[in-house]
Amino acid sequence: FARWIGIPCRVWFRSNMPCRLTNEYVTSGSLLTKPNMNSYEYEYRSDDLEIKGWYLDGEAAQIPWDFSRPVYADMELYVYWGAREYTLTYEMNGHGTAPESVTYTAYTKIPAPADPTDEGYEFCGWYEDEAFVFDWSFDDFTHADNMTLYAKWKAVVPEDVIGDVNGD
Repeated sequence: FARWIGIPCRVWFRSNMPCRLTNEYVTSGSLLTKPNMNSYEYEYRSDDLEIKGWYLDGEAAQIPWDFSRPVYADMELYVYWGAREYTLTYEMNGHGTAPESVTYTAYTKIPAPADPTDEGYEFCGWYEDEAFVFDWSFDDFTHADNMTLYAKWKAVVPEDVIGDVNGD
């Protein structure tokens, strides 16, 4: 009787970043295991990059590969690296309405939101810390991490209250 042996398929792994990827052979009709990118040696390593996906069409990155699909022929798979995204959130400290959170990539300038308002309070700026020690300038700083900016407020004393305190 005949014995059927699966046809070997070669998968070439490619990258848009310089790293040494090994090729793999799988039997036709079987699943391909997603490479563990932490096990590869990189010529260029950056914590500001992340894998955006695996694709069949190289740098165009338009045809994603689904690792739950069986492999039936030789093919090239491209890992696409892109800038890691971070989130900036705003803490209002009980006053005003928070600007919407912003998603940004590492070391890009973050646009300044409109200054918030709250009746009876003056907005004094954005700070990196809850103790209001390190002020934040949207013009000068860029960042590479998730972060929260804290709104500092000062109570505004109405003119008629000032007059009453002075006895006028």
